[in-house]
Amino acid sequence: MSAADVDTIRIAYQRFAEHDPAAVLVKLDPRVEWVEGGGGDSPSGTFVGPDAVASGVFAVIGANFDEYHVDPIDFVDEGDRVVVTGRFTGTNKSGAELDTGFEHVFVMHDGKVVRFENRPDDAAAWVAGWTSSPIRPGRRAPASRTQRSTAMILATTKFEDYDRFMEIFSTKGAEKRRQYGCKGAQIFRDPNEDDQVWVIFDWDEAGWKNFVSDPAVPGIMHEAGHKGKPQVAAVGGRLDA
Repeated sequence: MSAADVDTIRIAYQRFAEHDPAAVLVKLDPRVEWVEGGGGDSPSGTFVGPDAVASGVFAVIGANFDEYHVDPIDFVDEGDRVVVTGRFTGTNKSGAELDTGFEHVFVMHDGKVVRFENRPDDAAAWVAGWTSSPIRPGRRAPASRTQRSTAMILATTKFEDYDRFMEIFSTKGAEKRRQYGCKGAQIFRDPNEDDQVWVIFDWDEAGWKNFVSDPAVPGIMHEAGHKGKPQVAAVGGRLDA
């Protein structure tokens, strides 16, 4: 890693602040992998190539926000990576306010970004800022919006060792799930079975099906020590309270 790579990233933030996203896109490798974790109406998944980043990330920011600021604070040289910490602030077109810190990880090769990952510090603040129809006191969210925001999957699995399971579930597994639109997961230990967990995913059925069809997933599950395939619970009904 050279000082030139750090300068490249520093200048990219400056150009973005000057409303010149094209100057950022030219810093990306033609096969760049740009990873967004999603949440609210924010981009979710892995965007491959500058055109995908432009349409799937930058255009979505412009469509959702009246003001959007990405202010870097610290740049750290980590060999082939540049890690940047800073703060997101902004005003959604809905009136929602975005305010959270971030960590951005850039992997560099020959002066270009070959991989980027966006890691907001506060997931709840990120989702709140990216909500297009915030619920205000005395008002109810439209039904269609509520249905979209509560797309959930409940699954259970058994494992050989909990620590081993969590290490892979929270790293390689999480990265793969993000590629298929998963926006988060809550893990619960089974009260009766020491080798079993229940997981609520913020995920739609199509994303789940695409995930389990990925040929890399069985290897990840084997590494995590799954005793069998995860089982998904069927929805029995839906109530307002």
